[in-house]
Amino acid sequence: MAGPSEALWEINNELPLWYHAGSGSGGFTREWWTGVSGANVSDLTSNAAYPAAPIGVEVQATALEGRRNYGDNYGERLRAYLHPPVTGDYYFWLASEDAAQLRISSNEDPANALTILSA
Repeated sequence: MAGPSEALWEINNELPLWYHAGSGSGGFTREWWTGVSGANVSDLTSNAAYPAAPIGVEVQATALEGRRNYGDNYGERLRAYLHPPVTGDYYFWLASEDAAQLRISSNEDPANALTILSA
């Protein structure tokens, strides 16, 4: 990546690639909401319960994937700190049944996140 996102690539070889700040270990936070109608990311982000009141929250240390075939009227958010082990080019992919976004920020402030992929 080039441009404004270069600040993200702070290298810290003591941390795993995906780092969960709350637990201090490798992993990511998965949050989910039910009762979300529609098929767009904005249907989740405009929901009254988002982001303060998810139905569930868990820390996962495996692949950065959400649940499969969970149900209808459902949305989720996966969050982690990215600490690449070496400087270089990284390729991301995104898959979704309805709609999804991959957003990256140069710091912990969600307001600074840029959408780099949409599905």
